[in-house]
Amino acid sequence: TASIRHPNIVATLDLGFDGQNHFVVLDYVSGESISRVIRQCKREGVAVPAWLVAWVGAETASALHAAHEAKSLAGEPLEIIHRDISPGNVMLSDDGHVMLFDFGVAKARQRLHETTAGELKGKLAYMPPETFRGVGVSRTNDIFALGVVLYEMLSGRRPFRGEGTMEILIAVDRDAPARLDGVPRPLERAVLRCLAKDPAERFASAQELIVALDAASASEPRRWLPAALGVGAVLAMALLAWQLGRAAPAADASVAPSAAISLELTRPRPPATPTPSSPTPSAIPPAVSAPPVPSVRTPAGKIVPTRAPLAAKSVSPSPKRDPLNEQK
Repeated sequence: TASIRHPNIVATLDLGFDGQNHFVVLDYVSGESISRVIRQCKREGVAVPAWLVAWVGAETASALHAAHEAKSLAGEPLEIIHRDISPGNVMLSDDGHVMLFDFGVAKARQRLHETTAGELKGKLAYMPPETFRGVGVSRTNDIFALGVVLYEMLSGRRPFRGEGTMEILIAVDRDAPARLDGVPRPLERAVLRCLAKDPAERFASAQELIVALDAASASEPRRWLPAALGVGAVLAMALLAWQLGRAAPAADASVAPSAAISLELTRPRPPATPTPSSPTPSAIPPAVSAPPVPSVRTPAGKIVPTRAPLAAKSVSPSPKRDPLNEQK
């Protein structure tokens, strides 16, 4: 993995050993894992915004594509399979990037045969069914696992669940994931295709998944996402959506108050510019109101303005001309 240089993969800086202990030096990333984001949103009773899920999925798929297309220093294809994609191994960094890390059980394609027979690497709930049958490991394994992560972000639960190891294995092999209510259909189709039982029915490559997620988002959110987005901003947006949903009048009394709110995958439209009217000579311009003051809410609930408000200016008609005074 030291040969991979990608903005969404935590860089491997050095390798070494101290006595009998081998170590790897990685770039330091400050942020929060997707698993923590999911837990906090569940505690608050809100859903991770759908556009954010599409963006995280596309960025993670971009990292996987780089790993799958990796080459050795000699130029030979490595095709590194991560084998452990899970919410705990994907981060939202404080500087606004999605970071994939923990290649601890990854394998290069030509070395997959070295894995001991009957040995499973990774987390059972994120493994595709062919892994349990000993069919082998391919790129679609990582795509399946990423689909589980995106499903969990959208619904707050895993698509395949069980009390123990055997129940999880049976659920992955037999059960079909439930529909994602309230999620835009293009995004739902992309996620469910990742979870297909047959590897041939999934996306053939991570690049294909990126195209599908970009098409689902329609507005390509990776281009306009704020650069300083971190887990705090994510939770703030989710809480804002929840509060707006509570304040809006209920259109359907059958909807539970704790229902998850999903945001549409559209770029916010700019406010419409009013058409100026033709002024009349006798019209007196109205007073100009002060612009709204941006503010932030502190943890204690106090609203603090981010800058001093501008004083309101009123426009009065020009005084009448006095020819005598002008002559003096």
